[in-house]
Amino acid sequence: MSDEFDDELDGLELFDTRKGIRPDELRDRAEPGDGPGPATQAQAAAPPHLAPGMAVRLFFPRADICLDVPLGGELRLGRDDSWAPRAAPLFKGERTVSARHAVVTCADDGTLAVAEVPRGSRNGVKVDTRILTPGNPEPLRRGDTVWLGPWVSFTVQDPMGVLEP
Repeated sequence: MSDEFDDELDGLELFDTRKGIRPDELRDRAEPGDGPGPATQAQAAAPPHLAPGMAVRLFFPRADICLDVPLGGELRLGRDDSWAPRAAPLFKGERTVSARHAVVTCADDGTLAVAEVPRGSRNGVKVDTRILTPGNPEPLRRGDTVWLGPWVSFTVQDPMGVLEP
């Protein structure tokens, strides 16, 4: 990320909210011998353009809704309220989406993937035209369209620049 404003972020800059300064300023202020401090190993290993609180956005066009997957987090997709509490309301009445359909994960290093649940879903998962095998994660990139059965889809968006180009 450059020192200038990023057009994709609509003029927003990323700040380290704990110290009130941008991540690139933190790198510039580091003294020789400074370790990663209290950060976890996963955070220390993350590429320099990533910061805590960043997320990848999934856009569901049929519902005109976005759901975010934070760094180091996951989003479960299905109709079961207890298993997929954030996504289940989107799929009420969607009989082609299984109760436990798929999981999208975003690793601390910004790697994004989707996997159909290991037991399989009734109508499967596709990334663009690639059909997934249950339990095997498929990497995702900006612009990919993921299909949960024949009618429900989402597109990977990346307004914060988490994913590598």
